[in-house]
Amino acid sequence: MKIDRKQRERIKGRAHELCEDCRGPGDWRGLAIHHEPPIGMGGLKRAYPDEQLFLLCGRCHSARHGVIER
Repeated sequence: MKIDRKQRERIKGRAHELCEDCRGPGDWRGLAIHHEPPIGMGGLKRAYPDEQLFLLCGRCHSARHGVIER
């Protein structure tokens, strides 16, 4: 699923370019858009509404996927 530039900018603006979980500026991986629920866990294969997209740092993104603990 591809997020268009306008939607990406809306999400970044809403978050004030900070991670929406920890409110940090990001880590060495930067900030990424996360889909809720993730595509691999039954999420949509089409465009997500803004309310289901979150700007997250790498650590919080990994935690949302259950890869690491918060």
